[in-house]
Amino acid sequence: MAGFYTSLMEAVTAPLQSYISSTSASVIGAITPVATTLLMIYIMFWGWSMIRGVITEPVTDGVTRIVKLAVICAIALSVGLYSQFLVDWLWQSPDALASTIAGGNQSDKISFLDTIFEKLWIYSNKWEQAAEDNAYAIGIPDLPCLIVSWLIRIACVILTGYAAFLFVLAKMALAVVLAVGPIFILVLMFESSKRFFDSWIGQALNFGFVIILTSAILKLTGSYLDTSINTAVSTMNSAQPPFVDAIMLLAVCAVIFLLLLQVSSIAAALSGGTAVSTMGAIGWAYAKIRGASSQAYRLGSGRSLTEWRGRRRQAAVNARWAANNPSLPARAAAAAARRMRGERKNTVSKD
Repeated sequence: MAGFYTSLMEAVTAPLQSYISSTSASVIGAITPVATTLLMIYIMFWGWSMIRGVITEPVTDGVTRIVKLAVICAIALSVGLYSQFLVDWLWQSPDALASTIAGGNQSDKISFLDTIFEKLWIYSNKWEQAAEDNAYAIGIPDLPCLIVSWLIRIACVILTGYAAFLFVLAKMALAVVLAVGPIFILVLMFESSKRFFDSWIGQALNFGFVIILTSAILKLTGSYLDTSINTAVSTMNSAQPPFVDAIMLLAVCAVIFLLLLQVSSIAAALSGGTAVSTMGAIGWAYAKIRGASSQAYRLGSGRSLTEWRGRRRQAAVNARWAANNPSLPARAAAAAARRMRGERKNTVSKD
């Protein structure tokens, strides 16, 4: 499995730059007639404002508007300028900063995942070997050791897989956002549509921050995780396997995974964009598993869904009746409490 995540990242990100160039060129070709029309409308409104006397300094205002329109149209309608001034900056800056944080070249942040995956898998194999060495008399492997082995493998796949998922998702989403960027640059022409550009640049920065923050968390916690794995592997004894080391290692993996779950919300808070919905996928999977478990329980009990719903409705009716009709001990306790508080009900005495 060595180099799996590195190969995956290279295979995924290699065609993305050509995708950005080709798609942005197609978008520019499609919006060029629209840009011409918008430019004419802008000049008409500008002239109308000057006729009405709204513009008090026509020379200064005119120079400012001409420079603004020239810059917007040059970047939005030219593939070369758009790639030079925006695509290269937004595409390469996250990788460069992530490499600086990781302390190496751009592939170090992915090769670190390969290293962690390989070491955790080797450690799980040692627990599997311990299960075979401590097998029962009838030849069945030791179940506690076998369970620990599979727990380590599951933690290995979830931790490294989710970190790689964040990298791949951020790069692919950033490529899509940059591919349609000329549209959002063109809307800078009007004041009322500037908010669309703000949303676009915020979302692009959001995906860039996902890459940077994921690298930062892996760098911050990776050294401790690597040391914990090396210590656990070196102290592994098949005759007396140390369960405490395995539990501590699983706890470290769980903490790192929970930290990675917060990357999307932190990146959205920093950039002002929308968080990447990674928790939604986890919640969806949990809901599906829970629903399947409920269906299996109903199937095993022999009751239909209609019967279960009828039982729930009857239980709700019983609960409402019990609340409206308290028992004798409950009424006595309520009366005693009212008497202690000095409360009395309105009663009519009989002569």
